[in-house]
This record gives sequence, C-alpha cells and structure tokens, in this order.
Amino acid sequence: MKTKIQYLFAIVLLTFTLSFSFAQKSYVIKYEMVYDAPGLDAAMKAQLPSEMTMYIKGNKMMQESKSSMGTQSAIYDGDTKSSIVLIDMMGQQLAIKVGKEEIEKQLTEMPKVTVDLFDETKKIAGYTCKKAEITEGDNTFTVFYTSDLGVSDINWATEFKDIKGVMMEYSTSQQEMTVKFTAKEVKEQKIKDKQFTIPSGYKELTPEEAKKMFGGE
Repeated sequence: MKTKIQYLFAIVLLTFTLSFSFAQKSYVIKYEMVYDAPGLDAAMKAQLPSEMTMYIKGNKMMQESKSSMGTQSAIYDGDTKSSIVLIDMMGQQLAIKVGKEEIEKQLTEMPKVTVDLFDETKKIAGYTCKKAEITEGDNTFTVFYTSDLGVSDINWATEFKDIKGVMMEYSTSQQEMTVKFTAKEVKEQKIKDKQFTIPSGYKELTPEEAKKMFGGE
C-alpha cells in the first residue's frame, strides 16, 4: 500500500509542474496523461489519473487530476506567490501549503536546463503551437506551447520559464516515471472564485510533514 501512496505522491509532483498565470480571461484546459514507467504494473497504472484539468482565472491557477483512489489538486496564487496542494484520497483530506520563501528555495534547487525555440508549429486542441526543445544534462525532450491564450508568464516558477505561453504538449519525470501531457480541449468560460480556495475539512500540512507522510526523504 505504501508503494501505491509513493507513486500517487509522485504523480502529484509530476502533475503540478506549471505555475500560476497572469491571464485576464478564464480558461479550462483538459490534458490527456500517458505514462511511461517500466516498473509500474498494469493494475497500478489503471489506478493513476488519465486526465488533468487546468483552471486559469486572472492571476490564479488550479490543476486537478482524478483517479480511482481520489483527487489531487494544486492552487497557485499570483498575489501571494504561494501554492496549496490538495489531496482527497483514501479517506484523507490534506492541504499542503507552500509559501513564497519555500517556492524560491525550490527554484534554486531545480536542475539547470537549456531551452531552444523553433518556428515549427502544429495544431493542438485547435490552437497553433510552437515547438521548443528542453535539454537537461543528456536528456532532451520536445514541448509545444501556445501564446494565443494571452498567457505569457505561466511557467515563471519552473525550469520552463523561458517558454512564454501555455505548454499544450510536454513531458515530466519523477521517480523513474515519465508522464506525457497533451491538451485535448480548451474552453473559455467563467470560473467561480471558490475554485481557488481550500475546502472545509482539510488538514493543513507543511511540505516537510507531507514528505514524511508519503514516504519521501
């Protein structure tokens, strides 16, 4: 059971790699999630999220993924430069609060990457996306992003900060697991402010407490 929890916590880290946005409009973007994890059996893979939904409103952003074991979400607040990870899983409702100083510390610990931008484009979810290549050490992977949503600063708190737009197709890796995200639907719609608040009944944890609970170092 602890192994399952560790995998799910890894998915939380993989899923919520994007930061908040300064967009003026409100959007809901749905992503398909495809896994490459040699050590993951079919039964465990079936319990992992197959879709991520991103909500963008003003300077706030929320990412949410659901699986058979529960729901994981992350809220990013551009006013306070803080974030909250919400986990509703296996009878537990947890809120992991990450403040500005902790986020800045995480930024300094992120691996150095090289971003190469290209003029090559392709359509994803109806939007024209430009190609970029991200190189980290000996590894290189491809990203497609769009600036058509009026969002340019969404990646500021990640190693992808040089990509000025919403990443519509990209991959992330954690604990020998790679997840590929591909946007399949984008809608401009109204989003209620409560989407970006902590629901009642959640237990608040620090990042350190969460790592201990989920078997991290």
